[in-house]
Amino acid sequence: MKIVVIGVGSAGSAVVEKLHKENIQDEVTFALVDSNSISLKNSAIKAKVFIGDNVRGFGGDESPQKYKKNALEKYDEIKKVIF
Repeated sequence: MKIVVIGVGSAGSAVVEKLHKENIQDEVTFALVDSNSISLKNSAIKAKVFIGDNVRGFGGDESPQKYKKNALEKYDEIKKVIF
């Protein structure tokens, strides 16, 4: 059985980062999906998917539809993280 914990966005990423630091990496795979490339770059978590293409700034408040579109375009990449 494979357990994958995915942090989406800044809040989700913060939770996953905290769990990652609890040293349960042998039991769980951690992944991040975020539009903040700097946050992803600075993370110790290996599995990361950037969905900030074609948007300005950070956060889904700018245009949730753009982030949804970006996430759907990265579907295969996200799927690789999960399976």
